[in-house]
Amino acid sequence: MYGNTKVLIPAVLLLVAVFSMSGGPSSAMSITPGIYHFAGRIMNQEDKPVADCLVILSKRQAQKEDKQKQEARQSGPQQFVVISEEAVATTDNNGNYAFVFEPLSADDFWVFFKADGYRTRAVELNRLMRSRFFQKPNKSPISLHVVLEKN
Repeated sequence: MYGNTKVLIPAVLLLVAVFSMSGGPSSAMSITPGIYHFAGRIMNQEDKPVADCLVILSKRQAQKEDKQKQEARQSGPQQFVVISEEAVATTDNNGNYAFVFEPLSADDFWVFFKADGYRTRAVELNRLMRSRFFQKPNKSPISLHVVLEKN
């Protein structure tokens, strides 16, 4: 009856430790370190692929504030500063793209999709990255399919 207890207790403790460290949605601890693989397809509203769409990754870091400013702001939105922005992929003729990155010291991630004749689209990656925690690290790509609107 108690044979599996030895295995179950460490697993439960690991889950409790992970969830207690995760903080809120803007916490740096909620993004697990490692390599993130993203792949997807960009289509337009007519369900046709968008070729030569530039995929730009923006990494941001929470702005450091002194204690007085933090208390004055209290529960207001957290301020971020861009620490890097780089083109990571371009879609092929079928609208497909793929890229890999490491979070390093950043704690907020956005990807922008820019193509001639279309509105630029921005997508926050944080939730997608957190949802990958229980999957196999470095071996489970995250799919991100996007529809762009024409100008």
